[in-house]
Amino acid sequence: MKIDLQIHSVYSSQALYKNTFHKYQYLLDSTMEIKKIFKVAKAAGLGAISITDHGETRAVDFINKNKINAPISVSGVEIKTNLGEILVYGDIKKIDLSDSNYFKIVRQAKKEGCFIIIPHPFLENPFGYNGLFCKKNLENKKVLEEALSFANAMEVYYLRTGIEDKLIDLAKKHSLVPIATSDSHYYSQIGKVYTEIPDSNSEEEVLQNLKQGKILSLRGTPTLFELKTLLNAFKGQTIDRFKKYQEFEML
Repeated sequence: MKIDLQIHSVYSSQALYKNTFHKYQYLLDSTMEIKKIFKVAKAAGLGAISITDHGETRAVDFINKNKINAPISVSGVEIKTNLGEILVYGDIKKIDLSDSNYFKIVRQAKKEGCFIIIPHPFLENPFGYNGLFCKKNLENKKVLEEALSFANAMEVYYLRTGIEDKLIDLAKKHSLVPIATSDSHYYSQIGKVYTEIPDSNSEEEVLQNLKQGKILSLRGTPTLFELKTLLNAFKGQTIDRFKKYQEFEML
């Protein structure tokens, strides 16, 4: 069963527009409509997806209200914290999204039995939507190690960085489940990157398989847009961050 645990809807753009002084920043995020996301995902052969908007859970309300159930919907949200972004799945309505403290959020998520993924671990961008392995965290080994201890999984395949195998090894080193997501912001990206798990009939079964680490395969084919605009921007900094991480001899 193919699943994609990171897709952004129009609610991500609305959230960014509301919380930024840069009125054009929202153009960098998704404008996809939820009903069409599910339609495209189904056509792409995905059995389950998660709409993980930035600090927003209105997509969950929309899905429930409209009784959208094909593919299976996994409730999720992408949260910007003081240490970097995290993806949280499950009973996300009980998470205080107004708090940006990483440790408060992950402790609350763990209490609610949520599944936590570290996305784009080495990403660092000008808007502060960073990965956990951003420069400031790499300078504090103790904090980084503690932060990792709360996660269930790590996103190892999100675009062609050239070090996917190393990221998989890194995830396994810290007992994290390796995950592949598309981080789709455009319809053309949906279904291009996915994680394969045993067949599941509900959101609960999907999360249970993930918590048990039942990953059958990781697959992905970056779109032309990603290859042209993202590869050159992120490949160099990802490798630089990874080399810095190796200096700690943690891998």
